[in-house]
Amino acid sequence: VAVAGVVAILFGLSPKFGAAILLIPGPVIGGLSVVVFGLITAAAGRIFVENRVDFSRTRILLTVGTALVLGAGDFTVGLGSFKLGGIGTATAAAILLYHLLRDEPA
Repeated sequence: VAVAGVVAILFGLSPKFGAAILLIPGPVIGGLSVVVFGLITAAAGRIFVENRVDFSRTRILLTVGTALVLGAGDFTVGLGSFKLGGIGTATAAAILLYHLLRDEPA
C-alpha cells in the first residue's frame, strides 16, 4: 500500500500524466468517480460490520453520516486558490467531528 501511495504521488506530480488524464472525457471521469466512491463506501461498511462498530453511539453515527454526505455530494471548500474536494472535505470533517464530539461519561 505504501508503494502504491508513493507511485500515486509521483504520478500526481507528473505533467505528462496529468495531460493524459485530461484526455479522458468528463462523463467517463464522473462515472469512475461514482464507482470509486461507491467502492470506498462499501469497503468501509464491510470494515464497520467486521469490527462490530456500535452505530448507536451518537459520536460515531454523526461522524460517518457527515463524511458520507460530504463525500457523496462532492462538497468542495475553497480558500483563495486552494480547493479541497469532496473526499478531502469528508476526511477532514470526519477527523474533526470524531475528536470534537466526546463520548458521554460512563
